Amino acid sequence: MNYYILPKNSIEIDIRYTFIKSELVEPYVCQSLDHWLSSIQSQLNNYDMHTLSRMTMFINTYEFIYTNVPDTSISVSKIKPESNIFYELIELFHICNLNELLTNKSRITSMHFTPNYNSSCYFLNVLREEKDDIYIHKHFDVDQISYLSQEHSVDLSSDFLFFEFDKEDYQDKNHYFTNIIHVFNLIINYQNINGISIIKVGHIYHKVIIDILYVLSGMFDKIYIIKPSISNVISNDRYVVCKHFIRINPSYMYYLKETLSKLTNEMKNNHYEYVVDSLIDTKIPYYFINKIEESNVVIGQHQLENMMLIVNTLKNKNRDDKIEIMKRNNIQKSILWCEKYKIPHNKFVDKTNIFLHIKQSNENMLPSLQETHLEDCQEDREQQDSLLDIKDAELEFGLELKVFLPNELHDQIEIYEEVLAKDIDIVIETILDEHSIQKSVIYDSSHV
Repeated sequence: MNYYILPKNSIEIDIRYTFIKSELVEPYVCQSLDHWLSSIQSQLNNYDMHTLSRMTMFINTYEFIYTNVPDTSISVSKIKPESNIFYELIELFHICNLNELLTNKSRITSMHFTPNYNSSCYFLNVLREEKDDIYIHKHFDVDQISYLSQEHSVDLSSDFLFFEFDKEDYQDKNHYFTNIIHVFNLIINYQNINGISIIKVGHIYHKVIIDILYVLSGMFDKIYIIKPSISNVISNDRYVVCKHFIRINPSYMYYLKETLSKLTNEMKNNHYEYVVDSLIDTKIPYYFINKIEESNVVIGQHQLENMMLIVNTLKNKNRDDKIEIMKRNNIQKSILWCEKYKIPHNKFVDKTNIFLHIKQSNENMLPSLQETHLEDCQEDREQQDSLLDIKDAELEFGLELKVFLPNELHDQIEIYEEVLAKDIDIVIETILDEHSIQKSVIYDSSHV
């Protein structure tokens, strides 16, 4: 997991926004990163959605926590929320120490603007142990948000605000910028003192996004940028966690509400043909900009590596072997994640699954092929025993061990080298199990 704490701003900043045509918008920071991500994404777009979806499932280390393990009907976790938002919130609350802020209150009001509000509400309900709380939830829709106060007769001051947009909105700059401004407006109007706001954002490259984070840094005790380990590794998704809303000068708060109300009306009147390019004209400190860039670079680099891993794996003719190794590793890591956060989980015995697969393959063979296959297995076992004898001789007599591999295994060895650091035992076992290896012992002249 990658997370960063933004520097705190201690001044009251005037809002002075400017509009620009959406096609003229350029990244304010990390221009080269944006270029490379777009370039690799264009390569991924050459593959069909089914292939990409399947590869992403194996690239995501913790995918099997909430997705059924291939060839089974169960996932690692026994809890079945509608979305992995449930598990992402577990990580966020743990890293940012948010539990006590909500669990100590007898009753809270929470607002969930997300298509996955069932999962976010379920998480809060579990955390709060089904206390008599008020839940307000709906899809994030800028046209409906303005009528929010008219729809509810209760006080809408909220201890917890959660925001997530539709997937398409993150891809469209116009919608993305507009949504972020409305999120800012909702926080100003409905956040309780000492409250928490969590915003699922995409990239943080543009000036208007950075402006909003800079203003918010003066309204909360701490602001985190976090990419949960359980999130999709090839997506731009990350979270802005705003912790401990502090008491603001009432006159400044009134000024912000009036200015943002005017801004949202202007955006609506121009039918969102123009986007807000900048929200403030105050010079943002370099230290704040550097922290934003650092979070972008580290998260973006990890994203690039995984996108390239997908491209290279799809080009490799022995990709099935690599995928199998990834699957085994990811199952074990998913189990460890569940144990860390005390999530009830299913057990998967890797060796049992391997032998069951072999047995099932044997049953589908003709009798003559079964006999040949059993002879090959016996030969492999004899070669493995021979290799162990050679290793013992090496230790006892100072022999030099050399293993010769056929040329056709070179491509596969390259695959194994990439994941060798993750699980050396699986790699060695796979090589020995799947191929006949020619071995020879060369005596060291010093021991003759």
